Amino acid sequence: MNTVDFIAQVKRILGLEESNDTDNLVLFYLNEVRRQYTRLSCYAEFLTSTSIPMVAGTISYTLPTNLAKIVESSVYYTDLYGNSRQMVKQESLLIRPEGNPVYWKRIGVNIQLVPNEGIQTGESLNFDYYSIPADLTLGLIDIPEPNLVDLWLEAVLAKMSRTVDSARYKLFSSEESQAFRESRAAQD
Repeated sequence: MNTVDFIAQVKRILGLEESNDTDNLVLFYLNEVRRQYTRLSCYAEFLTSTSIPMVAGTISYTLPTNLAKIVESSVYYTDLYGNSRQMVKQESLLIRPEGNPVYWKRIGVNIQLVPNEGIQTGESLNFDYYSIPADLTLGLIDIPEPNLVDLWLEAVLAKMSRTVDSARYKLFSSEESQAFRESRAAQD
């Protein structure tokens, strides 16, 4: 399904077929839902692998900008000889062992390795992570997660129905109050 078809389906279900002003709002909600669900859930469609080159004496490395969540069991340190060792997530950096990196901790947009004394330039840190999907745009662009379209549709409809109900309520109450003011003016 592409974004045009998705938007048309949402508008049809909500009875907004005549409105062209809602296309950008539907697309906004679709992108928001895709980001939120990716942060909360682990969908294989967003699983990505990376390898970060390491530099001697460096403790902190910048994470990919599209990272939502690291797969904790996939963090490996690879030395210059190609030997890999799984690293352990450390909740605090109080333990300071010596030698090659054993522990990792995510701090904001960085990952820190402990200890860092044994790191040599050319070694690497490898891990899998769930990426935040790139925003979709209006047009005949296919939604890249075809098996999740129903989930996206359900979530967007929930958000849109609250927005539409709120707008209809405001419109009704403003029309109702206008009619009341007019009837009061006619009585006076």
